[in-house]
Amino acid sequence: MNVNLEVLRQIEWLPFMTFIIIANFTPGPNNITSASIGVNRGFKKALIFIIGVLIGVISVMTFGGYLISLLSEDYKEYISYLKYPGAIYIIYLSYSILKSRSSDIQYKKIKGLNTIDGVILQLFNPKLITYSILIYTTYLLPIAYNIFYVFLSAAFLSVFTLLATMSWALFGKIISRLLKNEKQYKLINTVLSLLLIYTAIDILLS
Repeated sequence: MNVNLEVLRQIEWLPFMTFIIIANFTPGPNNITSASIGVNRGFKKALIFIIGVLIGVISVMTFGGYLISLLSEDYKEYISYLKYPGAIYIIYLSYSILKSRSSDIQYKKIKGLNTIDGVILQLFNPKLITYSILIYTTYLLPIAYNIFYVFLSAAFLSVFTLLATMSWALFGKIISRLLKNEKQYKLINTVLSLLLIYTAIDILLS
């Protein structure tokens, strides 16, 4: 199947890329767990878990996009209104990042987690489910009507998850040291929060 470039041009790429980079690389369950395994048991052990995370993310993202594609056939005119709660959720994320502290990032001693653990964590991760629906009802709505595009976009989004979790697993100790400086941590979070507010405003105005 050929890729329709006209459809891809309808996507607001700058706000979209800004959001997914922030959402994937900021501290969260996947990144903290990967870093904890990397710090305590080594990168190779973390990679086994990360593979499961990747499979789970692709599965959840594809399902979320497919669900929106099914609904859009009969409720296309109403689906677009979901961008408003989506924008509100992004503003909430911005507030959460702004209010977080460096002391919130703690690496616990974690026993070896395997690939299945990584998959299960994603399948029952309400944040990822919300994230997938948000992505396809706001940024990727122009392509949500086509399951081929949904699968391609899910694979594309999973690359960022892979890069983020691998980075945290590899550089967990370094990242931890950088973020322990409260002033530096606050400055980074303020910039990230403002970028998220920008993406939320762009959604509301589109």
